Amino acid sequence: MNTEATRLGDREIYLLGVLAERNDIIKIGPGRLPRGCDDTHARALLEVGYAVENAYRLADGRDERLYQITRKGMDAWRSYRFVH
Repeated sequence: MNTEATRLGDREIYLLGVLAERNDIIKIGPGRLPRGCDDTHARALLEVGYAVENAYRLADGRDERLYQITRKGMDAWRSYRFVH
């Protein structure tokens, strides 16, 4: 197990905020992450347990992913908003 803390940057925090504000599932297909965010930013949230991902393939062969904030992610977002 990696004991080093994963550092989240501005884009990861922004993406976490998008998930928190929606407070539901966000459908993300290729190229559909919020402006300025990419797979690297989403993976950082997944690694620290702030979000979960469900990936599946559509009937037309395209991949689609669903990101949802976790309770841990929501708690982190609430704390972050008041600290920064």
